[in-house]
Amino acid sequence: MRGGSPYGAVEVLGWMREGDARFFCSGELHASCFIDDAGIARVGHMAGVWNRQDAAWIIARCRQWLKKRGISEINIEGRPGWKRLLQREGFTK
Repeated sequence: MRGGSPYGAVEVLGWMREGDARFFCSGELHASCFIDDAGIARVGHMAGVWNRQDAAWIIARCRQWLKKRGISEINIEGRPGWKRLLQREGFTK
């Protein structure tokens, strides 16, 4: 468990097995998105070298996947700096 997350490897492996987790990798960034047991979509991590093009690609793919599942909102968790950066860049509220 990292970054204050209440979830560990057991939960993540379960979500992957059930199709409730996706990992997105671009040229410089990678991120995970998962749907927790309450049906809430969460970005659990984002790592790499920041660039707007890769971030837009990852977020677009994540939103496409979630839209197919009937989910329109994503909660960003993990390190607070990423959430602030995505807000400042206009990706989130």
